[in-house]
Amino acid sequence: MARLLDQIVGHEQAIQSWVADKKNNHLHHALLIVGPPGIGKKMVARAFAQILLCEKDQTGCGECGSCKRVEAGAHESLFFVGEEQGAIKVETSHHLRDFLSLQKLSKARVILIERADQFLPAAANVILKTLEEPPEDTYFFMLAPSSHHLLPTLRSRVTTMRLGPLPADEVAKKISAPEWVLAAGRGRFDRIESFKSGEWKVQREFHSQLLLGILSNPDWLLSDWRKQVPPKTEWATMFEYWLSLIRDAFVAKSGAKKQIVNPDQAPAIIQLQALSIDELDQAAEFILKTMGQSQIHRDPVLLLEQFFLTMKTGETHVV
Repeated sequence: MARLLDQIVGHEQAIQSWVADKKNNHLHHALLIVGPPGIGKKMVARAFAQILLCEKDQTGCGECGSCKRVEAGAHESLFFVGEEQGAIKVETSHHLRDFLSLQKLSKARVILIERADQFLPAAANVILKTLEEPPEDTYFFMLAPSSHHLLPTLRSRVTTMRLGPLPADEVAKKISAPEWVLAAGRGRFDRIESFKSGEWKVQREFHSQLLLGILSNPDWLLSDWRKQVPPKTEWATMFEYWLSLIRDAFVAKSGAKKQIVNPDQAPAIIQLQALSIDELDQAAEFILKTMGQSQIHRDPVLLLEQFFLTMKTGETHVV
């Protein structure tokens, strides 16, 4: 099946609104699609590109040559910048302008930028004029975790579509997985697929034990934990997971155990539940203040020591 619109899970309201705007000729030429990873932002943008480039239908027929080339990622009028490129540099912006300077071969031209938050300022400046006054029938789709991640100069020139995590019942239509995986995935396909792997199950167990050691073991600092500090590539995922465990501890305290999102970690949640509300609050506050700083600037060993000492002293601060 080549009709991408039929392959999207969820986001019906946002999609219907965009399709209606297209039918009424009210489309903005630059759309920023924001939302957490793994919820289908790229698929939505590709479906919109297919609709704009379709040779036959207002909502993409999925059968014409144009639709099939969009699905294959090989359409001559689709300029794609993938997230694997990393930081978007001036050279990419020049390639984009060169693409738009060529003769138009289809009824529209589409630029899809998977991680618009990766634009370097100099690269963004190159395309500002194009964003303000694009060539006729040219459409930009930019993807990012949130509008705040985008450079202000770009953000002021786009309209925003916000997509949220998918309900578990919607995800279940697409992926077969245990109930706890669907719950812990919190509407993200990438996370659900990783949870299904044995490797991630072992990683979850280790991250749970690390958190419990910091929060519950008064002699933790004297143990050999330094030999098992996770690599920095795992820190963002680990912090997010820790927050979900702390959330589950709050939920368990309230008696609403059906709302727990990590039921496979019941022993860890029971231990966290034994902590006071103030202690859980303090732990969550430290994690939230630290998130986003650990990847580049923090020493992992010092950071975990600071977390432990913060919980021991009762003073929340980040060094």
